[in-house]
Amino acid sequence: MNASDLSGAGDVPQARAAGLELRILIGTLLRHSMLVLLTATLIMLVIVGIISQLDTRYTATALIVVDESEARLVGLDDTPEQASNLNNRIETEAEVLGSSAVLLSAAQRLRLWRDDEFGIAPGTLEKLRNLIASTPVNTLAYDEVTDISQLPAEIRARLVTTLDESLRIRRRGLTSVLAVSAVSKSPQKAAEIANSVSDAYIDLQVEARVQSAQRAASFLQQRVDGLASDLSSFDAEIDAFILEQSGKIGTPEAREAINALRLQIEEIEGGKQEITNLIAGLESASQGVFPAVDLPADVRNLLERRAEAAAQANAQLSATDAAEQIRVIDEKLNAITSSRIGELTTQRNQTDTRTASLRKSLQELFAQQSIPNEVAVDLYRLQRKSENSRALYESYTTRLGAVQQQIGLALPNARVVAPAITPAESSYPPRFAILALGAMMALGFGVAAALLRDHLFGGFLSDEQFESVTGMRVGAVVPREAESPEELVLMDPLSVYAESIRRVRVNVEMVAPRRGDGQVVLLTSSAESEGKSTLSLSLARSWASNGRRTILVDADFRQPGLTRILGLSSGRTLNRLLLSSMTANDIAGSILRETGSGLEVLSSEVGGSWGSDVLVGSQQFADLIRHCREKYDFVIIDTPPIGRVVDARIITKLADTVVFVVRSGHANQRGVMAAMRELTMDSEGIRLVPVLNAAHSLLGMGYGYGYGHHAEKKTDAAVKKAS
Repeated sequence: MNASDLSGAGDVPQARAAGLELRILIGTLLRHSMLVLLTATLIMLVIVGIISQLDTRYTATALIVVDESEARLVGLDDTPEQASNLNNRIETEAEVLGSSAVLLSAAQRLRLWRDDEFGIAPGTLEKLRNLIASTPVNTLAYDEVTDISQLPAEIRARLVTTLDESLRIRRRGLTSVLAVSAVSKSPQKAAEIANSVSDAYIDLQVEARVQSAQRAASFLQQRVDGLASDLSSFDAEIDAFILEQSGKIGTPEAREAINALRLQIEEIEGGKQEITNLIAGLESASQGVFPAVDLPADVRNLLERRAEAAAQANAQLSATDAAEQIRVIDEKLNAITSSRIGELTTQRNQTDTRTASLRKSLQELFAQQSIPNEVAVDLYRLQRKSENSRALYESYTTRLGAVQQQIGLALPNARVVAPAITPAESSYPPRFAILALGAMMALGFGVAAALLRDHLFGGFLSDEQFESVTGMRVGAVVPREAESPEELVLMDPLSVYAESIRRVRVNVEMVAPRRGDGQVVLLTSSAESEGKSTLSLSLARSWASNGRRTILVDADFRQPGLTRILGLSSGRTLNRLLLSSMTANDIAGSILRETGSGLEVLSSEVGGSWGSDVLVGSQQFADLIRHCREKYDFVIIDTPPIGRVVDARIITKLADTVVFVVRSGHANQRGVMAAMRELTMDSEGIRLVPVLNAAHSLLGMGYGYGYGHHAEKKTDAAVKKAS
């Protein structure tokens, strides 16, 4: 045999084993279909019950795009942003979007502390602490709170945590879109939360830009004021220098003209200071504060009315009306003060222009005099300092104007492109997915229960399984038949069932010890309903029909199965024979003969005052078996299950071979192992032939050729007494 033949031969058993395992699995599911269905049904009921207890949740999503195109359109940002910077910006905005400041603002808009779902409830630790201290739960009247800042810090933190848990903020792929998803028991509330968080984010972004511009404007204003003061000092120093030098080197007419110009400049500067003080006062008035300077009558009147409305609001007298009055007064104040400040700013600029023109004339007049070189150098130095200060002043003034423009034109770098809408369907729990997974899990548990029933708590399904568990080879596998399988031995000798009985017979003959007299074969099982009596009758008929002198002894005094199968009536039975003197004639008179096969039967009956173990353990029973051994080739003894009663254990000392019947998928594996140990315990020379009975056809068991057929007419199986 070459190497290829060896490899091919090795593939066949693997394929056969795979097919066998599949057939075993199918057979297991068919046998335990009700167990599978019941297990799956119970699990599905549990899953449905769990789903019914889960709170229904709805998810609403708002979309925000990070885009600064609007700021570029109005000229606030002309710098193109790199792709890497844009990615960092989007990730940063996502973090800001979920910050506590945004969530607190959204909670303020929604008044979440009053909400049943997101509202304030005592925590578990607080409830436990109050229970131990026997104090009532602290239920503050938070319904009266109108501003979130009035809540304690721990309450605000709890609101932020609860709101954050209901939100999911994520970037959509590599786009500039941020999705704000809110989850709630109410679909309307889910949409409101998503939109409120988005709006709060946009508003806080605008507010942050305004505050940033205001801080920059405040810094620039301080710098402009400082430069203006420096410029005034330099101009005053130049004026003083010219006035001083003109008294030394100039003519009387020149000194008089210079003094006149100087007086005009001082007068204009004084008017400019009044304008500046009035502008500061109007700015304070726009904030609702009374300034130290005199104000126009209409502005002061509005301030007094605002103070009266604020007093009413503090006294909680018509608070709503007072707040509305304050709002109207503030609008008027802003309009009037803005208009007056604009006019005064124009006047101040005009005074700066006149002052600059007068100073230029003053310097030109002084330059027309005969000025020594050292005086000219000092004057040039002072002029350069003034010009540098003026250039800085104008530069910062230009920047201040641009920043002040941004305060009024503050635009966010993001916008809501798709507000959240009320969801039509719930997002949690995913019932269809849970039911689908639950059905698969239930089916899996059902199959597992069936397999456990067979392999752990159930019986043996195949000869391979029996051999792997017990370490013994199965003598034969007898297939399952619908009804009256014992009739097939005579009616259909070519059937699979008849062939399997012949295999049992051959294996018994091969293991039986060589004797000069007949062979005693005992049939037992670990439990009832394993087909032991049917197999005993089938095996006895097979030997008898083969021309062997065979007697079948029914030694089951509790449930005589042969009497039921053969339909025998009470008569001369084994029970009565053992209780009599039991002569040879008595034995012959108690034996029944089957005309179709020639099988002789010694039946038994239920009842009697003697225990069955006393009957089978008596000397008369031993003498009966010895008498049958001398007269017959094979003595078949049908005994009760050894796992239930002790009768079979007693009879084993009289037998040569024990056919141990194991019903496929029925006999408990532990019970089978215990019964086999008991059969072989202290039984010297006993031969044990296991038989796997009633194997399902899907398992592919049996050894027939498949061309057997049932006869149209049954043979005469009536049992008559031998003459």
